[in-house]
Amino acid sequence: MASAGLLLLVSGVSCVRAADEAAIDSRAAMGLPEVVAGVYAQRFVFNGASSMLQAVQDAPEGWLPPDDAALVEAGGERNAHRFGFDRDGWLVSSDLTWLGDDGWRISLRWQRPGRAPPNEVRMLMVSPDGVEHRIGRGDIVHRGGVEQVLTMDLDHPVQGRGHFKRVERFDADGRLSFDEGITRYADRVERHVLKVVERDARGFIVRSRDLIDGVWFDVGTRYYGADAHGLPARSLKSFFEVDADPARATVARAELTFYEYQYDNEAR
Repeated sequence: MASAGLLLLVSGVSCVRAADEAAIDSRAAMGLPEVVAGVYAQRFVFNGASSMLQAVQDAPEGWLPPDDAALVEAGGERNAHRFGFDRDGWLVSSDLTWLGDDGWRISLRWQRPGRAPPNEVRMLMVSPDGVEHRIGRGDIVHRGGVEQVLTMDLDHPVQGRGHFKRVERFDADGRLSFDEGITRYADRVERHVLKVVERDARGFIVRSRDLIDGVWFDVGTRYYGADAHGLPARSLKSFFEVDADPARATVARAELTFYEYQYDNEAR
């Protein structure tokens, strides 16, 4: 898949705080209760005007995914993240699948030195029969509880050798405020940025400014449904031209995400 898959893989688990304190684990920084052992997020992406994008905008709560052929015909994309936590709440793994993956997946595996926060990550390409091929290794540096930096050397069988760097910054409450990922290959550079503008009373991001494929967008996010723990069943991100009036502007891009939560009721 395209190198943007790396950005998708790590962005699927954004919100991890750069914590020097072991008590501020990944799960807590995401605002998830202790009984959450894992999350599965399936995302549908629509770029540019289409009848399917309009249907998503009109009825995000009831929209049902089409088959892959219809999705491709409408210019849509699909990808999914599955990630899990250890018993202390730190991320252990994140797996990315995508439309047309033919059973392959890309996986991140975090390593912890004892009880300290993770300081190393490995990237694997996993074949349909479970054979793992390492395509990257990186280090995580925690800076004063306000910034976390991941650097990773890549050796992709298709994209070739490259380097990835991700910088996350956090506010006084330990919540993500800035997220930048840069992938450098010999022939190109890809940069994605998220700047948080506003959160709701629950702490969920509702407004942001995002850089995707060289274009800045103002983004509004709405959440739908809630389970017994108050966690959303769906979210809809609507992308507009910068400084456009959302009430009048045309939606340039939409991302509808379905969430499933794995719960573990054992005492932690």
